[in-house]
Amino acid sequence: MNNISWRKTKVLPFLVLALFAIIIQLPQIYDHSIILGADSLFHMNRFYEAAMQIKHGHFSYFQSIYGFQQTARVVNALYGPLFAYANGLLLLLMGSWFKYQVVTSFFVFFISGTGMLLLARKVSINEYYATSIAIMYMSSVAVSFWTMQQAFTSWGAAIFPYLFLSAINMIKNTERPINPYLLVSVTAILIQVHVLSTLIGVSALVPFMIIGFIRTDHKKKMIIDLLLSIGIVLFLSANIWGAMVELYKSNHILAPIPNLNLSVSANILGSTQFDFNHLGIFSPLIFIFQFIYVLINWKASSLVQRTVTTVGFFYLILSSNLIPWTVIGNHVAFMQSFQEPQRFTVVADILLLIGFGMTLTELKISQQKLTILKSLVFTLAISMSFYTNESINEASNLWQNNQLGYLHAVQKRTNNLQIIRNSFFRQNDLGTGLRLLVKPTPDYLPTNKKVVASNYSELNPYKLYSEQVLNNNLPVQKSISGNNTLVLKWVNDSNKSKSTQIPVFHYAQTQLVFNHNNLHNKEFKISKLGAVILNSRPGVNLLKVKFVPSKFFGILWLITLISWLFAFVYSGIRFIHKLRVDS
Repeated sequence: MNNISWRKTKVLPFLVLALFAIIIQLPQIYDHSIILGADSLFHMNRFYEAAMQIKHGHFSYFQSIYGFQQTARVVNALYGPLFAYANGLLLLLMGSWFKYQVVTSFFVFFISGTGMLLLARKVSINEYYATSIAIMYMSSVAVSFWTMQQAFTSWGAAIFPYLFLSAINMIKNTERPINPYLLVSVTAILIQVHVLSTLIGVSALVPFMIIGFIRTDHKKKMIIDLLLSIGIVLFLSANIWGAMVELYKSNHILAPIPNLNLSVSANILGSTQFDFNHLGIFSPLIFIFQFIYVLINWKASSLVQRTVTTVGFFYLILSSNLIPWTVIGNHVAFMQSFQEPQRFTVVADILLLIGFGMTLTELKISQQKLTILKSLVFTLAISMSFYTNESINEASNLWQNNQLGYLHAVQKRTNNLQIIRNSFFRQNDLGTGLRLLVKPTPDYLPTNKKVVASNYSELNPYKLYSEQVLNNNLPVQKSISGNNTLVLKWVNDSNKSKSTQIPVFHYAQTQLVFNHNNLHNKEFKISKLGAVILNSRPGVNLLKVKFVPSKFFGILWLITLISWLFAFVYSGIRFIHKLRVDS
């Protein structure tokens, strides 16, 4: 009987988190609306591409042959390719964008909350407080922005708590600070989801790693475990860094639009707003309280408590406008491509909430006051969830007005907004909406010369993409051949050859077959943005476009698949062994 009661107690918090994952996004479910943010169409095209490749069996790892206006551009290979296919499969199973958005939002909320609960248990936080801070984290901007804006950093935020299980282990376990299995499994998944989140997460592990190295008497073993972990992650992510090497070594790849004024996208502390770079009312108060409490009780606080609070507060300041980000960006061009200092907030959210939970657990107060405190903390968690719920409600309401969403530089192919709305709800017709709402996002295109922050605006790639693709009047028919090749067909009505701008992009690895002849570099031109320019003959013209990667990448791709196969088999063996031990 006691065993059954214990199991119910352990399971109940997860059921509570699942309930709140639904409650937070109720406005979208109730309104039956699509939420479109600044990044929505970009990611929708990514997942539509993966979904159609799965559906039709035409697997083109590098070039887009269904999404992004069928322009043969490379996106998914540089942006979480395996996770894109996972989302594509889910999209097919859901059959509509509305169902897909609701289900993925639930996943992001529940995965993030579950990870936070497990992390709280790792540091022995009271179960009641652990559940409360898990709800608080689910309600944070970092997590909820997937629902409100389809910002992909939220997927990274959902995985981050699991990464910090390794961070805590580095401090607490002096016998073996680095658990290769735990560190590798989470890092490998994270890098397949979002590379930038991986860089931020790994940077936050460094302080924990240093402390763990100082404390352990098994320094050689720790170094070996670290090198082993790095090596395995390299194998599991060979497709990611391999694709980067493949493309960047022989192309000028256009980076996402640089942010010349980084301070604008840094967190503004002290504001009551709750959006992209405002944390709202509650989180800053909790964070400041936790930092001051640990400072006052520094000697009495545990090493874990001091570390998570210090590192968390450092990343909070790092994410804010207290740092002269614009000045830094002007001197370090890479930071302009990084775009948003507020991305660092996710580390502060996790660590300071964990510290807060530890503080609450360690308080020595009477039973009566403890009951009141628990009620107040849970009420605070509920308040934060409804704060997020209201923000989602505002985003959901946009679908019903003339805005449709938080859309920037988006072209509508029809003025009838109801036709657009209906197109996103068509069961198993996932492409119509993406053809009616188009955005000239030029990320990862192969420009004819190197483009950096200083000459990005001079090139004006958004305008060029609109001219060369979205507003290209060439009456071209596009189809897919059996060997995963994009086929374009058009008619030149004149009686002589003429220069024609084709709405497809050419990388160094792109193979072009024009009117049954293999084209060499001198037989065609490319625009500043990398679009193909050909001399069309009179009558029917046929262009076949295929991305042919090097044999080196083929080997790396095979290494990735074999590595993940071994990882799944090994994890399965561990799981079965654990079940036998527990039984």
